[in-house]
Amino acid sequence: MKLSDGTQNFWSQIRGYSLSSALTIAVAFHFYGWRIASIIAFFLFVCFIWLLSDIKEKLIRSQSDTFNYETASIEEYPLLNFNWFQDQTNQLELLGFVQIMDYKIPQTSGFARCFAHPYNYCYAEVNEVFKATGESFARNVSIMSSLEQDWTLSSINQEVSITASIAYGFWRNPRSVRIYYPTLSLEELFHKHLQMRQQMITNIGVSLLTDVSWDNYVEKQQQGAIYRKNAMKQKSLLLAMIDVTKFELNPKSEWLEDYTKFIK
Repeated sequence: MKLSDGTQNFWSQIRGYSLSSALTIAVAFHFYGWRIASIIAFFLFVCFIWLLSDIKEKLIRSQSDTFNYETASIEEYPLLNFNWFQDQTNQLELLGFVQIMDYKIPQTSGFARCFAHPYNYCYAEVNEVFKATGESFARNVSIMSSLEQDWTLSSINQEVSITASIAYGFWRNPRSVRIYYPTLSLEELFHKHLQMRQQMITNIGVSLLTDVSWDNYVEKQQQGAIYRKNAMKQKSLLLAMIDVTKFELNPKSEWLEDYTKFIK
């Protein structure tokens, strides 16, 4: 699979800097000896560290640590696939979900509708995100549950793509299980989610959290925004980009993380 433009650009910068540095050091060694070459090599290494730091700082600044949502109306999005959106809404309501909020997805031109299940205690979200040109970029339905000890489960009815590589490489949470089911209907997705959730409850030994209010949803999203920014600050840029690249070459549809320790 082809790498994303951002990943290709990153490795192109690293490759270009490495080749030019190696050439500079070789020329310095040839004309001035190993002492001068060593000094230049140290200086170039410091510059390399600064380059990585600068790239990472720009990435961190682009990542918000707040969930600044705005309520919205579906009529504000004339390019929205209304028939698809309404069909997903109808199917979720037939499964017992109750609509609780329509909102603009922060930092995007996307629209989302959030649902809660008052008996099975989980959330569902239908969303569509658009490119700057107005073209639909992605749309999906996801179902989310929260368990004790900060465990979460997300089930998503789309094919995993390289657009998830930054999330995977920089801020995936070891206690956040995410599974993509591209071929399932919403009813099948819901049952798969409940089945997997029960397995997690049994295997880990935790209980289901039952607050499915909008305020709780906002709080969870806010905690997630803070976690993502802190994770980006703490992770090595090179190690993160290696993970990003590996993911883009072979996208993972199951992010089990620390849950693998509990699977029986």
